[in-house]
Amino acid sequence: MKYLLIISLLFISACKDQAVKTKTDTVTRTIEPVCPPGEDDYPDPPTTVFNGIKNITDIGQTKLTVHWDGLSEASAYMVLQREPGEKFKVVHTRNAPGQRAIISNLKPNTTYEFTVRFIDSRGLYDLNETVLSATTSAWPIYTNGKSLALNGVKSVRVAPSEELAPGNTFTFSAWVKSSDDNQNDGRIFTMHKSSGASSAIYLSFDKKKILIGYRNADDDLKKERVNQNLADSFWHHIVLTYNNRFYVLYIDGVMIKRFEDSFIGMGTHPAHIGSYTGSQKAMVGNIDEVSFWSSALGATDAVDIYNSGTPYNILRHRRANTLMAWYRMGDDNRDNASVIYDQAGEYNADPVNVRISDYVSESP
Repeated sequence: MKYLLIISLLFISACKDQAVKTKTDTVTRTIEPVCPPGEDDYPDPPTTVFNGIKNITDIGQTKLTVHWDGLSEASAYMVLQREPGEKFKVVHTRNAPGQRAIISNLKPNTTYEFTVRFIDSRGLYDLNETVLSATTSAWPIYTNGKSLALNGVKSVRVAPSEELAPGNTFTFSAWVKSSDDNQNDGRIFTMHKSSGASSAIYLSFDKKKILIGYRNADDDLKKERVNQNLADSFWHHIVLTYNNRFYVLYIDGVMIKRFEDSFIGMGTHPAHIGSYTGSQKAMVGNIDEVSFWSSALGATDAVDIYNSGTPYNILRHRRANTLMAWYRMGDDNRDNASVIYDQAGEYNADPVNVRISDYVSESP
């Protein structure tokens, strides 16, 4: 016991001499000290002036975009968020040279404060105190009374295909109604593989069947037919997903087809609703509540969107943070012959050959 006491006393006094040699009856050994840090042992935070958060844009019900100006000394940036009265917490990190971050999973009609700090090569962050606030939008009053009537020469041009599906996982969802069971590849939607029109994946009415078309990683155009006629004058809900391995088609909340294959990926040519591109291979019928997702929704998710045959506000869907674009097809009172407004983000769509009268009072 006396040896332990001697060692402890010597250890405590050793911070000045760095190391202590201790001796027992049989063993001599050196113990390195663990001393409390002095005032010079802590590195200083970055001294470079960083203006921090610059502005906040694209404010929706559950997400918004935070911007800042880049800094050459930055290795990364972190976005901190709080509700007034709470402490800041890190909600996003972004490697340099990125200058923006999409913040999601927010509560509607709620005020948040944000600040942005840069992180240097040592892993230390600056201490700027710039704070901006933003209030998310309230949930819109949801009513579904209109759809878009297509007659074989009309369509809707959307964003570049690769922006709606930035990875090799995606989902397309829509409500459709048609009585024309003699269509020849009348496209419900098409996403493209390159800068020009060239189908990457599509869904169409083909005679009395639904057709899934896609290009695999070898650029082979494959077609999968579904022995189910949806051109029966009734509204049907369709969901097509790909999870980087399996393609799955749901109709009215039920999995109808599942198969495995690769996928070539998306290009910059705009996706189209209701046609191949422009007015080519345009479908005949009504389409409503069209949405694009960056994730492959599962069976439960598809059932939730179908909602027993009643469309609802999918901004409240549990996977809404992956919702890239959502078009109400006339239920936004701003929709007109020149633009259809995106309810989920920044991808307003361009109608092709569409008139105001094509937004009809008919919906699922």
